[in-house]
Amino acid sequence: MVFGTFEFFIFLASVISIYWTLKSHSAFRRLFLLSASAYYYWLIDERFVGLLVAAALITYLTGLAASSQRTDRLRKTLYWTGIVANLGILFWFKYYDFFRVSAQSFFASIGLPATLPFWEIIFPIGVSFYTFRMISYLADLLRGKYKEERSMLDFAVYAFFFPYLLAGPIVHANDFLPQLKNGGPFQLKNLSAATALFFLGLFKKIVISSWLAETLVENAFAVPEQIGAATAWLAVLGYTLQIYCDFSGYSDIAIACAMFMGFNLAPNFNFPYRARSLAEFWQRWHISFYSWMRDYIYIPLGGNRAGKLRNYANVLIVFILSGLWHGAAIHYLAWGLWHGIGMLFQRIWKHIYIVFTPASITIKSLPKIILRSFADIGGWSATFLFVSLGWILFRSENIERAQALASSLLKFNTSTLIPTATLLILCAIFLFIVFEKETLSLITKIQDRLPTMVWLLFWIAASLIIYRLAPQTVPPFIYFSF
Repeated sequence: MVFGTFEFFIFLASVISIYWTLKSHSAFRRLFLLSASAYYYWLIDERFVGLLVAAALITYLTGLAASSQRTDRLRKTLYWTGIVANLGILFWFKYYDFFRVSAQSFFASIGLPATLPFWEIIFPIGVSFYTFRMISYLADLLRGKYKEERSMLDFAVYAFFFPYLLAGPIVHANDFLPQLKNGGPFQLKNLSAATALFFLGLFKKIVISSWLAETLVENAFAVPEQIGAATAWLAVLGYTLQIYCDFSGYSDIAIACAMFMGFNLAPNFNFPYRARSLAEFWQRWHISFYSWMRDYIYIPLGGNRAGKLRNYANVLIVFILSGLWHGAAIHYLAWGLWHGIGMLFQRIWKHIYIVFTPASITIKSLPKIILRSFADIGGWSATFLFVSLGWILFRSENIERAQALASSLLKFNTSTLIPTATLLILCAIFLFIVFEKETLSLITKIQDRLPTMVWLLFWIAASLIIYRLAPQTVPPFIYFSF
């Protein structure tokens, strides 16, 4: 029962209706929200509800136990114990097999054959996201950012809240729990914005992402050595747009579902393909994850406070871990390194430019607005190309497949006929994504001016169109794998 299915529409409508019916009964309201969220995860995969309960209990009880200690040393020990326990859950289900194979290969290379036990481990959907939420809660308590949550019910709702449960955003406790106090929000605000965001997310996932996967991406990445340059470049562009529409579509739906119940979640994407530098891209892409890595990895390592070389090392560490967070595989590690090296190059170039370009040097023959436009276009083009090429590593099944697709980008001697209709649709998708911000704003403004019955009929018609345009089989959300 994932986002976008008919069953989910029935579930969401039922939850919202009952939730607001219980408006004056704060305890029942939160109990219902917890029950609905747990039931939602049980429908997704009943085998791992207990795992989520265990992670939440470990985190909640650790917070209570640590807060009652009189010495800082014991308090910190307890917090770190809870953090390590959550990391242990993540490691066991996501990285054990990768560690086992890597360790056995290493021992064999030095002449010490070793066999680590093999376990057939099933990956729980959402484990990377909810363990990060639990870790951020304990880390913030450790740093004294806020006090522990004493209500087990409120904390359980934070842990299980179904809109962000499976694939984020990675919501911090101090952003969500204050909204939940006294039963949660008692007014439904920004209904028009929530509705527009919800259906825009559905359109991006069900129509655009599915069309791109089916038409341009799947076949090309399946046999990268057999395609020419035109097909390879279209596949790279197609996946660049597909992963954005897929993941931001999920985030839009999740944030909209929370808004329907009165909760405000911070945006997870801020139109990243409008970025004019790699640093700006990472401030706009998967914002909750980027900020998590910054707050709990980059800054504790020293950030930019310990000199340039240490700063460069910290950047590399963060992006290597970012790659590994997405999956225990060499191609994800390479993708993280690709972005880490790109960020280092950008910082080094910026430093060189400041040092060796005197402020007195100007080009007086051209107006500043023209120079600025050229700089913006150049920065945007270089950033978009760099990010797009990086997605080859991310999407490919392994390094060998990534190398094969990268080689195909240069096979210009192979003629490929691309249907005109495909190119026109791709151009329309590209323009839609580039100007998505303006589109969303326009739809919201129009909806605000329409009578309720009119915009209700409009969204019913939009739903029918979305599902009419959708393929027979809609691919699962990409980030369910992480």
